[in-house]
Amino acid sequence: MSVLAQPVSNAKTDDILSLYQRLHDGLSDMVESGRLTQADIPDDYDWLVNEMLVPLANHPGHNRGESN
Repeated sequence: MSVLAQPVSNAKTDDILSLYQRLHDGLSDMVESGRLTQADIPDDYDWLVNEMLVPLANHPGHNRGESN
């Protein structure tokens, strides 16, 4: 396995991923419960919902060696 293909894991990346997960979960909850609607953010709502449907492991730059 090359150096570039090795999973990155340290306290800082784990903290960032944990923060991202909390943000994702909060936004998802707001959308699913109707507290955040397309009327609230008309220009960005569709993008936000579509991005939340993509698993973190499929995002470019995510290299933790995890599968979906």
